[in-house]
Amino acid sequence: MSNSSEKPAFFRVLSEKATDTPVSECDITFVLTGEWNGGCTGEIVVLNNTQQTIYGWSLEFVCDGTVNNVWNGKVTRKEGNRYSVSDDGSYTVILPGGSARIGVNLSGGGTDFYPKEFLLQVQ
Repeated sequence: MSNSSEKPAFFRVLSEKATDTPVSECDITFVLTGEWNGGCTGEIVVLNNTQQTIYGWSLEFVCDGTVNNVWNGKVTRKEGNRYSVSDDGSYTVILPGGSARIGVNLSGGGTDFYPKEFLLQVQ
């Protein structure tokens, strides 16, 4: 990412798990909140656009950088550049129209180290 006002692209959930909650209607974005040479902080925002409450969730994403720290969630798996983050008690329930904000601290370079290719799964 350059020093311009360019922001990471808006993302949609790529697929869904068989469930009563239509997670394909949830929007997921990465919001950059701070940046320095070789790293950044940001939030992955999961917006529940459905009419149903989401109970229990996990979020998978690809990150070509290194995820150094996560808050409002916990890393449950890392395989290569694919991470899985689940609820840590901060956002046990995501109400209709509500959102969960998962904070991340990353290191890397260029524009390709931001989280992308999101997959939301609900229980």
